[in-house]
Amino acid sequence: DNAFIVLKFSGWPASSVNWWQDGQLLDKTYEEIIPGKSRNTMKVEQLQRQHRHSEFTCSGNNNNRSQALSKSVILDLYRK
Repeated sequence: DNAFIVLKFSGWPASSVNWWQDGQLLDKTYEEIIPGKSRNTMKVEQLQRQHRHSEFTCSGNNNNRSQALSKSVILDLYRK
């Protein structure tokens, strides 16, 4: 079972976009898809019981003067 979560951040200059799981950095690679818009797609290859109730947070920032914007999701997982 796979899960994909995509978040896009806009601003000038383009934002760096990072993914965190339960407070630990997962992925800091991102791409500027058009000028001023960045994207980082996180993919969890194998969903397992340990992922249940994990908090995944995506944060984006484009300067050192303001606080990063972030969105979080908590994974609720039901398996057979």
